[in-house]
Amino acid sequence: MKERILYIIPDYSYATLHLLNYFIKEQSFEVHIAAAYDIKILNNPFAKKVNYLKRRLAEWNKVEYNAEIKIISNNIFNLLWITFKIYLEVKKVALSSAMRNNLQHRVIKKINFSEYKAIYNFDGCSLLFQKAAKEKGLVTIMESRGNHIDFVLDMNKKINRTFNSKLPEEKEMGEKWILKLREEVNYSDFIITYSEFQREQFLKRLTTRDTLVFKIPISSRFGFRIKPKLYNNSFQFVFIGNQSTAKGLDLLKEIWYKRINEIPDNISLSIIGNISLENADFEKMKRINYLGYFPPEDLKKYFSDNDLVLIHPSFYESYGMIIAEALSYCIPVITNQYCGAAELIINNRYGLVYDNPFNTGKLEEMIISIVQYPSIARAFSENIANSFDPSIVENQRNEEMGKLIQSIKTKLK
Repeated sequence: MKERILYIIPDYSYATLHLLNYFIKEQSFEVHIAAAYDIKILNNPFAKKVNYLKRRLAEWNKVEYNAEIKIISNNIFNLLWITFKIYLEVKKVALSSAMRNNLQHRVIKKINFSEYKAIYNFDGCSLLFQKAAKEKGLVTIMESRGNHIDFVLDMNKKINRTFNSKLPEEKEMGEKWILKLREEVNYSDFIITYSEFQREQFLKRLTTRDTLVFKIPISSRFGFRIKPKLYNNSFQFVFIGNQSTAKGLDLLKEIWYKRINEIPDNISLSIIGNISLENADFEKMKRINYLGYFPPEDLKKYFSDNDLVLIHPSFYESYGMIIAEALSYCIPVITNQYCGAAELIINNRYGLVYDNPFNTGKLEEMIISIVQYPSIARAFSENIANSFDPSIVENQRNEEMGKLIQSIKTKLK
């Protein structure tokens, strides 16, 4: 008889769905889904015109289920309200927060936890579900998309002291919110992380030895293209992300301004993301190009058509999918070891990795070395094309998921 597992979905994104298939394919489990809305409702002409909803439906269609999956959610009026918020571009309440609130305060009332043996959650919206599950003796699995809250708070303090920024620290985030994130960890029988960097944070801070922490990396959304870049006449450094101080964009621009006189006219810096353009005209003179947000298909084309070096100077990143995606197109990466996916880069083979995100001098040195010797970038790109093996990530995922599923079965006995 199959054990029934409840899989909580805050949103139907690639990162959320990437492990669902394993549970669906596993013959020992019957999977039910709790979600803010029923994805099947999106199979209509109206929804397909909304890019956000169209992307979510495309991700769901990659889920390989043979039988009908039960989805516990709210009705179509709730979906229309969420869509309305998208159109209004609500600033006060992020869409992700609206989804989580919907799950925690409405959808949870429709669930009979006595029907299940295990529950799969995501950080930020799992506490109420896990408390209810624990009362019924369910096994709890939490996938953590972010870094441990205490690590984040510590890093934010260091960034604020170093750069006079205003990243949220303990008081700003609120004691209740921080306690919630710590409790989520403590209520978890199993925690899933994406990288060794992220995994170590949880291992250091666990209050119980009974919790098992697995590292299950995410595969790139993009298939591997074995076509090295040339870097002959010109090339672009590229930053992809948002404008948060923790992402390191201000630091990158500071280095660029400082060394601009040493950078030839055929080398530029492009910035992709939902980023303020208030200084865009001035920065065009500095050969900084703001390209706006790129959906996945546009990003693939951009990666394919241009000679690029990705600079990912984030001060901390549980994984950093953009690193894996750049490698998929033989694009070398400059990043630091506080970005989880940096473990995919063999230093001085597929790119450059500096040891400490606060070592700005080292980042500057690496950027200038490629400016002066573009052949370094060409060699990295050729190395990726000739020896990078994306199946390593997939194989590790399969192996670790096998261990996780076996551990869950053992726990259920």
